[in-house]
Amino acid sequence: MNIVSHLRLLITVTSAWVVFVIVGLPDYYQGWPFRRLLYFCILVYFLVGFLIFLMMRKYKSYLLGRALWMAFYISVPLMIYDYIYVYLIRQEPFDLLNRFWYLAVFYIVPWFQAPLIYFFMKSGQLRKKSWIILSLFSFISAAFLYYWWGRFESGFFNYMSTDPETNLSMLQSALRLSVFGTFISVGILSIVRLLRRPLLDSRRWGRK
Repeated sequence: MNIVSHLRLLITVTSAWVVFVIVGLPDYYQGWPFRRLLYFCILVYFLVGFLIFLMMRKYKSYLLGRALWMAFYISVPLMIYDYIYVYLIRQEPFDLLNRFWYLAVFYIVPWFQAPLIYFFMKSGQLRKKSWIILSLFSFISAAFLYYWWGRFESGFFNYMSTDPETNLSMLQSALRLSVFGTFISVGILSIVRLLRRPLLDSRRWGRK
């Protein structure tokens, strides 16, 4: 990536952060009900993945490196912006484990979203059997995690528990949900790719 690409990417994520701040006014989402904030984070999760996908489609080479650069710009500069805004401007504790968990989770999520998106963009040569195995593995893993971590309210977000073994911070809980959602997403995308492959093959034969 040249300097222009870096600047363009930085401007894009900075603009997105400004919009994020405006939506969260006046208290940076602190006054939002928990469920509303949770659903909003799920929406942002998919928007971040879609943004990475759209920006990577512009390039044909060095996709993995570009994906990692996107993960960097989506996480590191935004963490710096959040620190300045919350701690220096608003003069509030920058508590990423509980109070501002919804910020901290997006400092981590892009780092496994970007490589996954790279994989799906470069996976056109995988055989049908591989997609079936991947989809089954993803759904089985998601089911295992759901069973292991318990029901939604008592497992993924059991941060108020008095049991030391299940007493989680909000950040840990959010990351659990992110991992669970990622397995579901990979399973769905694998099925989509599996269904699209015969269609693409038929189009190729039609051209011949």
